[in-house]
Amino acid sequence: MSTNLFTSTIAVVVAAGGGKRAGGELPKQYQNFMGRPLLAYTLANLAASPQIDHISVVISTEHDALYAKCYESLPTAVQTKLLPHVYGGATRQASVYNGLLDIPQASHVLIHDAARPFANSALVSDILAALASGAVGAVPTLPVVDTLKHVCENEICDTQPRAGLCTAQTPQGFVYAAVLQAHELAAAKSFEGTDDASLLEHFKIGPIANVAGQAQNIKITHMQDWNVAHMIHAQLHGAPVPDIRTASGFDIHRYTHGARVTLGGSKIPHTHGVDAHSDGDVVLHALTDAILGLCAGGDIGQLFPNTDAQWHHADSAIFVHEAMRRLHVAGGRITHVDVSVMCEAPKIGGYRSAIIENIAALTGLSATRIGLKATTMEKLGAIGRGEGLAAQVLATAVFMNEGGA
Repeated sequence: MSTNLFTSTIAVVVAAGGGKRAGGELPKQYQNFMGRPLLAYTLANLAASPQIDHISVVISTEHDALYAKCYESLPTAVQTKLLPHVYGGATRQASVYNGLLDIPQASHVLIHDAARPFANSALVSDILAALASGAVGAVPTLPVVDTLKHVCENEICDTQPRAGLCTAQTPQGFVYAAVLQAHELAAAKSFEGTDDASLLEHFKIGPIANVAGQAQNIKITHMQDWNVAHMIHAQLHGAPVPDIRTASGFDIHRYTHGARVTLGGSKIPHTHGVDAHSDGDVVLHALTDAILGLCAGGDIGQLFPNTDAQWHHADSAIFVHEAMRRLHVAGGRITHVDVSVMCEAPKIGGYRSAIIENIAALTGLSATRIGLKATTMEKLGAIGRGEGLAAQVLATAVFMNEGGA
């Protein structure tokens, strides 16, 4: 490893984002993946390359504690390659610029997304070889294989030719002076590119080489990407044992004075309200207990007791959020929810889509993974007599444990 920063290759890892499209309460780069923060895998794979001398991580000013926890999870061999972290800006481009300014003596720089955990030494070697051949930049790409459609207001307008089109990955490699110049020009002229290579293209700074990308080098963006990441990890490191768990939740409330009930986050007009400390949403209460059951996280009564004034008239979505947070901390990914509502009235048919959409938003699931059914009790029992309503929820999640633990 080079000890002279002037002749070194430094990887700048952009980890300042706060995106949560991938589900969970934490930014995706700090979420649990196989027992460690996702960012830890990204850093470890980069550090495994003997051609990378140092790694600079750009983080948010709000993520000091999260990054410290990630750092502590890393082996010493990885920690020794890490430079002091840098704080990012308002955009990804601004964050990269801050990172570049913090390493003014590097010769080559690799700019990499924190949420791409599988970039390996072979890809790094190909990128640096392209730079050694005279290019000022090198971008790993994969050819577009799907037909491209132009969509206009939810209608297909036409088909676009895909010949020569590729999707770009990171790390993108650059001669340091060239990419710094590109970012300086972009800042001065208020130009915002879609990636770092686009800045060099826009300002015509020099040739950018195309390098074959890797199918495994995915970026975690959406909830379903975690499942793909687990499969890739299994292929690379030996199949982990999937721990599939199912848990149930049940809640019941009696009717009282009022003019509506809340079910699955939807307010439904009715001849009565429900007798409850919070909003009395039996669907979300049962969902909360089912999720907590998946990770042995307690129950709704323990976490949100009806003796605590802060939960009086509380939106039950708060309870589901906390249950999902505990599930993610435990390493679980919810995969399916099945809801049964039991009441004589009100009828929920007109609210079915809204309830499913609400549950999808709370859990990160697609609507096709949420079952919703309603049934009467055929006039039998308290619910059959119209004295109240109830809900039962079954939830399924996958936990990926290395070594079958």
